[in-house]
Amino acid sequence: MGQNDGVIRRYLEEGLVALLPGYREGEGGTQVFTLQGAHRDSRSLPWMVEVLARFYRLDLAAVRRHTGRLLELSHHIPLPLAEGLVLLPVKVRQAAVLGENTTAYVNLSQVERVDAVGGGNGVNGENGETTEMNGGSSNGAAPSSSEQTLYAAGDPAHIRSRIICRGGLVICCLNTATTVKAKLRQGETAQQELLQRQKFTAGPAAPFAGLKGEGLRELLPSCDCLLRNFFLLLLDSASRLEAQQRREQATAPKASAGAGKK
Repeated sequence: MGQNDGVIRRYLEEGLVALLPGYREGEGGTQVFTLQGAHRDSRSLPWMVEVLARFYRLDLAAVRRHTGRLLELSHHIPLPLAEGLVLLPVKVRQAAVLGENTTAYVNLSQVERVDAVGGGNGVNGENGETTEMNGGSSNGAAPSSSEQTLYAAGDPAHIRSRIICRGGLVICCLNTATTVKAKLRQGETAQQELLQRQKFTAGPAAPFAGLKGEGLRELLPSCDCLLRNFFLLLLDSASRLEAQQRREQATAPKASAGAGKK
């Protein structure tokens, strides 16, 4: 197992929640959030997504093309990598410089609810609109002090929604709650299609149990050569030996019973 596989396996075993781009404290890389905590990975977020796809032996470009056609999307495409791992792209910050990554990926299965935020003041807008996932609370309240809270680019004025995830992570998002809800639905569609395709994936081959004598005879070429004749002699000898062993096993109980009566 390579070094990349080992790190990715650790994130998955801890329960991958989200991947966010490194923020502006002079450090790049990726912020990796799992159910067990946060990690800073020196690799860029696009590279991390590529490594995740490779872990599952997937061609990321092919996944994007297939899912884009399925959902009729040309960009911001969900990435169904495995059962329980569908990465949803969401915008989490404004770009400070041209080309800076502003997109995070949230694992669909780890989202509990989505709260709308209006006016950047931390109060739910759009009539307090809330989307519940997996039984999340619908009170739309601000995150408690026990929740990890990550503000996009340190600029609350642009936050439009909060994505409340398992493990206490709250992702403040620049997409509206309506947009995030649409992404959740797209992710669910992509996940269902992935599970349907997996039903048609061939399972592991049954272990080879060998061939009986008749099956071996059918595989032999129909030529008259020394090796073929020698192999037929071996098959005949094996067949006679097998028949003899069966006869001995059949008579053994009777002999034992007769000895017992005496």
